[in-house]
Amino acid sequence: ADGKYVIAGSNNQKIYLFGENSSTPIWNSDIGASIKSVDISANGEYIVVGDQDSYVYLFDKDSSTSVWSYDTVDSYVRSVSISEDGNYITAGDTNDMVWLFSKDSSTPLWNYETGDYVPSVDISADGQYIVAGSGDKKVYNFKNSLADRPSVIPYGPRSGSEPDEPVTLRWFAGSDDISNLT
Repeated sequence: ADGKYVIAGSNNQKIYLFGENSSTPIWNSDIGASIKSVDISANGEYIVVGDQDSYVYLFDKDSSTSVWSYDTVDSYVRSVSISEDGNYITAGDTNDMVWLFSKDSSTPLWNYETGDYVPSVDISADGQYIVAGSGDKKVYNFKNSLADRPSVIPYGPRSGSEPDEPVTLRWFAGSDDISNLT
């Protein structure tokens, strides 16, 4: 984000939007469940929230009332991420699912079932790439073609003779800018 706004979530079931250089919230909203993850678009216009009662929420910075919410059903949303422009939102939950949404609708564009819970997701600035870490010891990389199903490239232990040990990834980042590769 550009630093003009900061979003915070709490176990007291509230989210808080702060402006730069102020410890007084611009607004707060009682979600009704413990907040597990928050993210804000680069320009501060859109806020995404994941909670312990299985919901993903989208907020506009100008209102403490959500634009929409979606129930992932009988899970809790461990991680959320929003593209820089706020157009795409991704979420990972304890029901092994990765979700992709458009800011324009609470109906998911697609979802994908991994082999275990999804504690971490992230989305590229343009919303075209999504990465998700799963409890199945794999990292899933999705290309968002806006098709019914995303293309996925799982990373992690291979089947066969490899030991059943988790893969340790110290850093994982991606870009389509190959100008600095050597």
